[in-house]
Amino acid sequence: MNKPKFIMVISGIVILTISTLIFIRLNNDHKECSTETIFSKNNNGDVIKVKKHICKEKYSF
Repeated sequence: MNKPKFIMVISGIVILTISTLIFIRLNNDHKECSTETIFSKNNNGDVIKVKKHICKEKYSF
C-alpha cells in the first residue's frame, strides 16, 4: 500500500471514530431520565432498597 493511500485510510478511521463518539455524547443527555427507589421488607424483616433507572430516550448508550 502506498503512503498517501495509507494516510487517507487512517484519517478516515480517525474521523469516523471521532464522529461516532460525538454522536453518542450529544444524544446521551439523560434529559428524560429519573431514578425510582422502592423500599420493601423481606421475610426476616430487613429493609431492601431497590433503585431503578427509568429512561425515555430515543437512543440509550
